[in-house]
Amino acid sequence: MNGNRFLLDTNAIVALLDGNADINRLIIGADWVGVSIISVLEYMSFSNLSMGL
Repeated sequence: MNGNRFLLDTNAIVALLDGNADINRLIIGADWVGVSIISVLEYMSFSNLSMGL
């Protein structure tokens, strides 16, 4: 397979939504970015986190 593919873990999701420029730079040109259902559930289980919107 060619191209950049990323599977983000919960820490990367939190950092991205917090405005981490390094992660943003990595995934902006990615061919595929994925998030596992486990990461989604972990993220949603913390009530003090916002969706970053």
